[in-house]
Amino acid sequence: MTTLAIFDLDGTIVPIPENCWSPENFNWENFLNVMDEQTAFGSVLSTLSWHLHMGHKVVVVTARPEHERGRTSKLLERVDFDHDELIMRPSSLIEEETIQLEGAKTSEDVKKILFNNHANWRKDIRESLITRGFSLGRSFAYDDQMPNLMTWREAGCSIWLVDNNGHLSGANCNEYKNQ
Repeated sequence: MTTLAIFDLDGTIVPIPENCWSPENFNWENFLNVMDEQTAFGSVLSTLSWHLHMGHKVVVVTARPEHERGRTSKLLERVDFDHDELIMRPSSLIEEETIQLEGAKTSEDVKKILFNNHANWRKDIRESLITRGFSLGRSFAYDDQMPNLMTWREAGCSIWLVDNNGHLSGANCNEYKNQ
């Protein structure tokens, strides 16, 4: 059985500056312009190196729009993040999200809309990977958002939370559920 190492991109491989979330400024183009300048967390690159050494299949799952695949691939190449597969969201989901974001009044509103949509989409990706024959019970998932990690945990993945400074820690599902 193939072991997967599943990495989120923004906030996990590269940091997200706090100023990205302003409702007046948030759109995918502005967000990606800022993210294009970020460097990868060293701890995440070290973790990637271990997975590659172990022969695991590395999958990057990002909520970035599919039509930005070339730009996203260039970022991953620039930060030396070697991977086997890049999974991105369909542009139709981005269009729906843009309509939702028009009602956002605060940075927290922007985050809530984005993070909820992204967690829901990851459930579809999880099911797709299972349908493709991957056993997620032997796999690892890295993300900066607990709802995303919970999606992977439900399939049996070992989950690792990446904080704003790039530190990794085993995620405690029970603490999250009780919040």
